[in-house]
Amino acid sequence: MKKHLLLILNCMLSLLSYAITVESTIDGLTYAIKNKSIHLDSIDSLTVTGSISEVDFQTMKNEMATLKFIDLSKVSIYEDTYPSEEIPESAFNNNTNISTIILPSSTRYIGKSAFEGCSRLKSISIPSSVIEIDWYAFKGCTNLSSIRINNSTPIDLSYAIDVFHGINKSTCTLYVPNGSKELYQKAEQWKDFDKIIDKASINTFNTNNERIRISIKKGLATISGYSENEKITIYDIYGKIFYHRKAEGSILIINFPNHGTYLLNTESQIIKFLVK
Repeated sequence: MKKHLLLILNCMLSLLSYAITVESTIDGLTYAIKNKSIHLDSIDSLTVTGSISEVDFQTMKNEMATLKFIDLSKVSIYEDTYPSEEIPESAFNNNTNISTIILPSSTRYIGKSAFEGCSRLKSISIPSSVIEIDWYAFKGCTNLSSIRINNSTPIDLSYAIDVFHGINKSTCTLYVPNGSKELYQKAEQWKDFDKIIDKASINTFNTNNERIRISIKKGLATISGYSENEKITIYDIYGKIFYHRKAEGSILIINFPNHGTYLLNTESQIIKFLVK
């Protein structure tokens, strides 16, 4: 009887999923997570601070099969065989679970096939620090609906083959810095997008000193600071749309029945917030 109960308990525990925040050292992501007594394959939302390496990217790719949301915005990347601050080659390729990933704000290079085949990825924001994107970086990201790029001058993709191959260029919106739309309309591969919108202050994941403000109390979110008729979409960590409509009035109040991590996506900002 006791063995039977233990078997049931283990099955129940295997179904649990976690949203965690860890501080990592170089090559130390696995240890940082296990130090919290949590199995790697039971995490669906991961926020990392500190430093990581190619080894840690391999951990996320090969040992964390349930990951859907990854926030690396406050991470520094160090590697001996790759340039520092590079998303390594094939870092997440063919990962069909991840719906949202926030890149380190210091990222300089996005490696070959880094996100190739990430078919559930909904949106990506490329920091202004990025100076190079390699071959096939986002090839096969068939569900991408928006790309945000912070560089006023388009990154040269003339030597990078099929960076956006397989993305629907007629439905995926490319958001670019204010005043740079014409440059992107002429730039190699960027010009393939039918919907290029220039907006100021894109690629933010923090409400501090930003236009949109969110306050949350007992599952009720009060959102303000958006523009009239601005489209607001809120995703859960699984990439499922929780809310989607044009804003009306100056304050939006939304009830969240379930606790967890959400992303608010507007035409100018992406904001991660937590409902407790």
